[in-house]
Amino acid sequence: KMEINNIIKFLGIDTFLGKSLYGGTIIGLLDDSILILASKDTETRLNWTEAIEYCSILNSNGYTDWRLPSKDELYELYKNKDVLDSKEAFIEFTYWSSSEFSSTYARIQTFTNGSQGSNGKTYAYYIRAVRSIKL
Repeated sequence: KMEINNIIKFLGIDTFLGKSLYGGTIIGLLDDSILILASKDTETRLNWTEAIEYCSILNSNGYTDWRLPSKDELYELYKNKDVLDSKEAFIEFTYWSSSEFSSTYARIQTFTNGSQGSNGKTYAYYIRAVRSIKL
């Protein structure tokens, strides 16, 4: 694992965007961590509490450290969404982030136009889990 991380540091993250590694697809670099994207969205929309729970129990490709992305990570996913192939592509809709705006609102990311905002935690949106590997 450490050898791959050194190669990524040397060659730069852009060389690896969209490549399968560490149980998902490399989708970005944020705060000196490689951002790994789960291979698919939830099949149905979930409210925020359900989204947090879903990610906390997700076991995908042998990894169990998946989580709901922060608003900054979700924006990174939006910026790099074009590196994904069609079967991994995001639905052109709104996704939950783990970032809370208040006790009843959380941050969201719209994948049709890149806008971010917040909405009540009882609303149902899609989610895509992430995990990160420190470089």
